[in-house]
Amino acid sequence: MIEVGATGFFLCPRNSWIPGTVEQWDGKIAAIRPVDQNLYGRETVKVQESSFFSAKDEIMHEDVDDLLNLTVLHDSTLINCLRRRYLNNVIYTNIGAIAVALNPFKFDIPAYTDDKMVLYLAEGDIIEKNLPHSWAVAHNTYFELRNDNCNQCVLVSGESGAGKTEASKIVMKYLAAISCKEGGDIQKEAGRVVGSKINLTSPPLECFGNAKTVRNDNSSRFGKFMRVKFDKDGFLVGAHIVKYLLEKSRIVTAAENERCYHSLYLVCRGNHAEKFGTENDKEFRILTSGNCLHNKEFDTTAEFDEVCKSMVAVGISEAECESMWAVVASVLHLGNVSFVDDGEGSLVNSKSEFSLATAAALLQVEGESLRREFTKTQLFVAGQQIVKLLKPTLALDAKEALMKALYDAQFQWLVDKCNAILDVDVDGNWIGLLDIFGFEMFETNSFEQLCINLANESLQNHYNTYIFERDLEECRSEGIDMSMVAFPDNAPCIHMVSGKGGIFALLDEECSLGKGTDDSFLEKLSVAHQGNPFFQRKILQKSSFTVIHYAGDVTYEVSGFLDKNRDTIKDAFKLIVSQSTNALVSQLLDPSSEAKKMTVATFFKIQLKELMDVLNSTNPHWIRCIKPHPAKKPLMWHGPNVMSQLSSSGVLGTVKIRKAGFPVRLKVGDFLAKFNVLGKSVEEIFATGSLGSAMGQKGSVRVFLKSEAYNKLEHLNKQALRKHTQTVQSFARGVYEMSVIRQIQRLQNGALYERLRVVALRLLALQDVESNARQGVEDGLLRQLREHYQSFEGRSKEIIRIIRQKQLEKQKEDYERRQREEALRLERERIAAQRREAAERRRREEHERMAELQKLHSQVDAASATKAANDLREAEKVRREMEQFILAKSQQFLRERTKKREDDKAKAESVKSRRLLLESTRSRTLEAIAERTEHLQRKGEALKATREFESQQQREEQKLKMTIRRNEAAMKLREEEERREVYYSTQAAIGDARFQFLQELKAQVQRDNCVRHHIQHIEKYEEAIDVDIARSVIPTRTETGEKDVEEIRRLQTRLERRSTEASNRLSSRTETTRVATPRAHMSVDITSSLISRTGVSTSDARKHRDPHLPPPIDRNLLNRLSGSTNQIIATYGTAALPTRPSYSVPWKR
Repeated sequence: MIEVGATGFFLCPRNSWIPGTVEQWDGKIAAIRPVDQNLYGRETVKVQESSFFSAKDEIMHEDVDDLLNLTVLHDSTLINCLRRRYLNNVIYTNIGAIAVALNPFKFDIPAYTDDKMVLYLAEGDIIEKNLPHSWAVAHNTYFELRNDNCNQCVLVSGESGAGKTEASKIVMKYLAAISCKEGGDIQKEAGRVVGSKINLTSPPLECFGNAKTVRNDNSSRFGKFMRVKFDKDGFLVGAHIVKYLLEKSRIVTAAENERCYHSLYLVCRGNHAEKFGTENDKEFRILTSGNCLHNKEFDTTAEFDEVCKSMVAVGISEAECESMWAVVASVLHLGNVSFVDDGEGSLVNSKSEFSLATAAALLQVEGESLRREFTKTQLFVAGQQIVKLLKPTLALDAKEALMKALYDAQFQWLVDKCNAILDVDVDGNWIGLLDIFGFEMFETNSFEQLCINLANESLQNHYNTYIFERDLEECRSEGIDMSMVAFPDNAPCIHMVSGKGGIFALLDEECSLGKGTDDSFLEKLSVAHQGNPFFQRKILQKSSFTVIHYAGDVTYEVSGFLDKNRDTIKDAFKLIVSQSTNALVSQLLDPSSEAKKMTVATFFKIQLKELMDVLNSTNPHWIRCIKPHPAKKPLMWHGPNVMSQLSSSGVLGTVKIRKAGFPVRLKVGDFLAKFNVLGKSVEEIFATGSLGSAMGQKGSVRVFLKSEAYNKLEHLNKQALRKHTQTVQSFARGVYEMSVIRQIQRLQNGALYERLRVVALRLLALQDVESNARQGVEDGLLRQLREHYQSFEGRSKEIIRIIRQKQLEKQKEDYERRQREEALRLERERIAAQRREAAERRRREEHERMAELQKLHSQVDAASATKAANDLREAEKVRREMEQFILAKSQQFLRERTKKREDDKAKAESVKSRRLLLESTRSRTLEAIAERTEHLQRKGEALKATREFESQQQREEQKLKMTIRRNEAAMKLREEEERREVYYSTQAAIGDARFQFLQELKAQVQRDNCVRHHIQHIEKYEEAIDVDIARSVIPTRTETGEKDVEEIRRLQTRLERRSTEASNRLSSRTETTRVATPRAHMSVDITSSLISRTGVSTSDARKHRDPHLPPPIDRNLLNRLSGSTNQIIATYGTAALPTRPSYSVPWKR
């Protein structure tokens, strides 16, 4: 039951469990508003009762160093405490034996800097004063090693990017520091040297064993167990490393936005790149498979040099270091080798010859031997050696198997080299440091994820057993009966994967069969484990199955399971590599091993069993690393992601174990103080709540409760408090009424009047106080009611407005609907009337037709009798002729059938002999056809590839043609713009020249004292010229054509005629003129003006004219003036005429 106003945590899909307050509750759904609205928003969330966990304020604000000390242990209280601590830069929190480490994605938190390590080193055998830390785990582990004289182990786990490697380094650094805390100078120096060597092994191992994933830029793709060894006095003396399950698929390819191993990229950045032919990383298919060539770590020349220095420091010579990089470079070049089909076999692609030769040279082996083993294989059948040709796909598998074997063997050689300098034989104990891959659940999961998750299932089972035993010990020490408690057990899931008849066993069985496939393995798996609660295969899962793990349901794709489990490499490759002239390369693959090769699953099971045996023989400690947000930035929190990691890391498993027992544990004194309303003793309180031993028990120090029992007692406690409050209020009212009665009695006694008056005054004072208090309460209630009323009134007005609006909309819809129905009714009536008229018309036409038919029948009946007699006689004659014809034909048919039977008998004998011959020929033909069909199929595949290449070439040619067309169009546009600019500048120059000529002509006439008549004629002439020029404005593009050209020519002729007349009149009426011919004067002035204004001479203009058009007319001044448009048309064509210019004619007044 949820109460309005209650506080607690509710499950939000975007933020997981967050604190909130209940605002509404209808019995099924609760409306809850988040408490921190700045962080989670102001929206009210509706959830069901099962998604709400009620909690008081003190529980919602609890902050403890150990989550098991929370008053109420629940997923919501757990994640709330972690979130509050993380946002306050407290990244470490314990939960029982586990240290939860939240990755802060920064290294400058004051409480966790290296200078604070001395505070932990100064404590005793157990950390009591300082906060939880990886240092605290290492501190407690070391002193348990010393005090108990037994081996210890620290298990570091978490998803990629959670900080496992950094946590391991922190633990290792602290162990090196604390082991030398009390030794002499020599011992401290020796411990420091060993710790330095251990730290120096990290760069090479990370370079060759780490890669960039979508979750982490430096993700470890192998498991590592390091035994940190101490002598009998507790001083650090050495270490030994064991690797588990290197991810081999990442050697040859990478997923989208991921990279292969760092070393494959660093070999392209180092100083050996030119020597190895790896300068350009974009040329290698392996590196470009994930479309991610660069990374924040292990991606520069400086980092290459740092790795080389670390390798030399751990005992690897410079020659060996160069050989290791040569092997890495050879893997890159082998990745570029491809194969083409060659009939029944395959050939190395001619484009890959350089890559094959370079890889062989780097490995210092024979290139022809590699070529032969890539494309052929040798089989021994009945003691005879048979050479089998390999198809391109099989050749590719053989090549990738060699690449994987070389890289994996080199990585194992690197681990052995590190052990050679770190490992020592010493009488003492050790601390195991396990840095292993966390639980993985991707969109597509394969064989590697199954192995990783099996390891995590085994570690979780080990953890469950250990925590279960510790919880039992704690409860037994308190005298609690735990016989009815059942803890979670995932042993059946482990047995289903790795046990007898399990997934790995069936996989090995299928690999041992010559014809085993992934699909047949899946079918056997489905039959063997049908009904197993930890196995599922849905109907739609055609190539996958699902395993119910402790951390979630994971679906695995079986494609490639058999190949990854076999992981076979040809013995011939081992022999070729062993014959290398390079000392390091010749050690990588041993051809002398005659023992039967184990499958990957079997080898991993053996390794895992050995690891679990080691862990079971030690005292374990756990560090669970959590990534708070996928963005990998400081102070960012993603609740669902954190909850998923807490589940997969086993933290929530601890809560489940506690919940299976008694998660609520209160001290007896605190329990009685909290629930003293229900009883005076624990037993009495249990009896009030009807709690049996399965729901709660009393220990010697604490009270153990189930969550359900605790919630029930909380509810009963509220009810009891409410009941007792009512009792107290009733008693107070009774006391008050009795005092009133006594006062009345005292009033009746006259002698006591004075005393009564004093009492009355006191009562009045009390009443005033009471009325003032009541008035204050009433004012507060009235104010609250007024606020609620105003809020209700506002909401009511809004609801009324919405209702009225909806009513108006409904009335409008009803009116429109009635209008449509009325129109539909009228239309139906019109159609019905039309149909009635058509039916009436058809009835009349039918009646008239029937009358005509009756008339025709009467005419036909008379003629039919005579015709029937004639037809009967004719039919009799035809029957007799047919009988005679049939008789003749029957006789002829009998004769022909007899002859045909004789011929068929002879043919049957010849056919029988030919059939025997055909059957013998057919068998030979079918064999030839089968061979021919196979050959045609191969040719078809080649033809298909050729056609695809041709189609690609055609698409590229089309793209090139389109580019050329676009360029040509752009050039045409630029030419047109240039023509327009020339035309506009020419027109402006001509206009200026015309205006200047007329002004000079007028001035000349005035200077020569011409009569007024002459000036009037010039003005008229000027106006005529202006009119003609205004009419000869260049037409728009849409008006160009032959008619426009003719109009311009007419205007030119008219202008020329008027100019001639004007010049004649001027020459006859003036005695002195500067120029005898106005045309010549105009020609000279205009030409000089054009040259000065535009910078374009007549010779330059002639260079740009079209050779197919006649030359422009250049006879005199007026031809130049009025013929400028014709010149442009003649030079550039009519298409060069621009639209009408927007500027006004400058010479027009």
